[in-house]
Amino acid sequence: MSYALRNTLIIGAFLALLLSGGLYWVRGHLPKRIKALEGRIKERGEYLDQLSQIYEIYSSLESQLDSLRQVHARRKKALPPSAPPSVVLAYIDRLLRTDRSGLTFTFDFQTSVDRKDYGYTICRILGEGPFQDLYKFLWRIEHGQPLVKLTSLHLQRREKVIEDRKAYGWVSFDMILEAYYSPKYAILKEPWPVQVGVEAPVTYNFFYPLILPELPPNDENLPEVEGAKLLAITGDRVYIKDGKGRLASLREGDRVYLGKLAKIDRNEGRAIFLLNEGGIFRRVELRMPVSEGGYTVAKLLKVRAEVTEEGTVVEIRTDRPVRYRHFTLNSPDRVVVDLWPVAFGRKLGKVEGEWGPVRRLRYSQYRFSPPTARVVVDLEDLAPYKVSHEGNLILLRFREE
Repeated sequence: MSYALRNTLIIGAFLALLLSGGLYWVRGHLPKRIKALEGRIKERGEYLDQLSQIYEIYSSLESQLDSLRQVHARRKKALPPSAPPSVVLAYIDRLLRTDRSGLTFTFDFQTSVDRKDYGYTICRILGEGPFQDLYKFLWRIEHGQPLVKLTSLHLQRREKVIEDRKAYGWVSFDMILEAYYSPKYAILKEPWPVQVGVEAPVTYNFFYPLILPELPPNDENLPEVEGAKLLAITGDRVYIKDGKGRLASLREGDRVYLGKLAKIDRNEGRAIFLLNEGGIFRRVELRMPVSEGGYTVAKLLKVRAEVTEEGTVVEIRTDRPVRYRHFTLNSPDRVVVDLWPVAFGRKLGKVEGEWGPVRRLRYSQYRFSPPTARVVVDLEDLAPYKVSHEGNLILLRFREE
């Protein structure tokens, strides 16, 4: 056998052995290895799912814990070491004094109940007064720091006459209160704190009649819309003469007797009021009166002075044509121009400067009925002048001699 043939046979045998080993690894051992790895992958996947569920539970518990911590930090209620009847009565009295309550009551101690770590004092309160005052009292008990529980409440509408006038919304009440305490977990000390500086929110008075047989008196001396006249509308204000002949300046939302000013309609020249006349709601419109020239009340827009080649010119501008008159006064020297019907919402105006003989301009709401604006031109000395007007513009031309 030649050397080359022998080497060929050896290499062939080695390749056959290598091929058979590879086939065994691929067909026999490798599938088992793959199956084992797939099983481990499945186990790891299930473990990761468990971890995700545990993390979700942990996140939920952590959120609940944060919420409980916030509730605990914001807690308002606390317990005193004891709650004798005298302390409970003094606490109730301070609550009523805080709101200057009109409630009158009798205080009846019932009993005290002692538990292992806490106890509570039971008392009965009977009385009468305005429902709104009773509501404020109960609101302060609910929002006060001492833990006082209202276990029963009975209300009844009551007819009440004060100084020959019926008092509406009056009730009689009978309630049971439980004042809790704990010698073990006590935080509060005597006297029990009363929250001040915080007003109880307003609520509807269920015991107030829907329709009153008589209107309440105008104790606050508010403007009365009934029989009133609208004198002027300017800017965000209206000027009225009320039913008693009193002058009043109002903005939207301002109160009047039995209601408020709901809307100012400048385009239509009217003011709209909403009144509650003892449960009967009424819409009242006051309209601007029309002047003799056919114009509604105008607004004063501008007062200014300017020096020109022909002399000093004072310009008075309104938003529509108006009637006017002018005259002179002395000590000090001045020219006065009255314009009507004209109104404006600003206070007294003044313009300082040096315009030839003119040293100052002043203007004000001279009167409300009829609405008249007055413009005063203060002079160094009396100087000849001419007045002209065109549309809504009035000009005063001064010439120095």
